[in-house]
Amino acid sequence: MPWAIDRVHTMSGVASLVGQTKLELLRLMMEEGGTAERLAARLHMNVSAVRRHLEALTKARLVEASFERRGRGRPSKIYKITLEGREVFGTGYDMLLIYLTGALLAKLGQGEAVKLMAETARSLAAGIRRGPGAGSYLPLLEQLGFRPMIRKKRGQLSLISRNCPVLRAAKEYPDLFCQAFHGTLLSEVMGAPTVTLKETMARGSRRCIHQVNVEGLRPADSRPAPYSQ
Repeated sequence: MPWAIDRVHTMSGVASLVGQTKLELLRLMMEEGGTAERLAARLHMNVSAVRRHLEALTKARLVEASFERRGRGRPSKIYKITLEGREVFGTGYDMLLIYLTGALLAKLGQGEAVKLMAETARSLAAGIRRGPGAGSYLPLLEQLGFRPMIRKKRGQLSLISRNCPVLRAAKEYPDLFCQAFHGTLLSEVMGAPTVTLKETMARGSRRCIHQVNVEGLRPADSRPAPYSQ
């Protein structure tokens, strides 16, 4: 089962990055949060060592701490796993998205599925409140996980995505995710009538590159924006 194999490899990689002890702490906090003393007792470890690991996890936003009063006495510092911490163990979103997309295609057909993905992108773009300036959409794309940057070279404007938050699904269905969704989303948020996909990670590139028709940008988007040479 490829998914199971990938899962094992992923967890091995996570352990090598954050450390086995921190990984065990995160696993424990998926069941329940607690004080450093309680977590240390559960793992049969020194409290000071556990507290150092917890502080490191807190700085990485994988764990959050708050003071809670439980009974009499001073409030206790309680550590809890965050959403980002849970995502260290994987969510299964990729597999679910691939199966849902396959079912969508089987039910609607390619043409209608493309239209639906484009409409979804337009709905997402319509809910975005953009500030003035061409770079104002970058925080949104960053929040969505695309790691975007703008490149302007020889009069050509390109938007480069250094990450794809749905890469597994995009590899399976590039027309739907790379063209219909991502391309439409960029066209809408940038106000560009023409956005052309030049490279995509779904087909083996190191990044996704969309070339933007500068002449078609709305006036508000023609102001200087952050870009890389």
